[in-house]
Amino acid sequence: MSSGFDKNRTISNYASLLRTLLPGLTGFHCYDRNGDQFCEWSAEGSASFTPEYREALEKVLVDPACAVESGHVELGDDTAFIVPFAAESDSKLGVITVFVPKAGNTLTYLEVADLESRYS
Repeated sequence: MSSGFDKNRTISNYASLLRTLLPGLTGFHCYDRNGDQFCEWSAEGSASFTPEYREALEKVLVDPACAVESGHVELGDDTAFIVPFAAESDSKLGVITVFVPKAGNTLTYLEVADLESRYS
């Protein structure tokens, strides 16, 4: 039985939206509630992940409320913003990490999270 939800089409539409709303976006990764990556898009290769990134990702997966404090990690030339996905029932679905260049980056975590929540 189909739920009518096409994950690939939804993620593709979401990727287009992110590229439009976040000029300079270098990539994003989507993780399910278990921390398994199910989608990735990179404009120029992939980011160099650090133990601090993995630790922040795990913290946000366990406690989405800590994302504002823990969901911002510097990765080489990029900044990673880790934003929780939630369903209408407030159940945890996973996270999206959005990568933007550090140079000239004036975005705050709350601005990125607000974009994600407003357009998802």
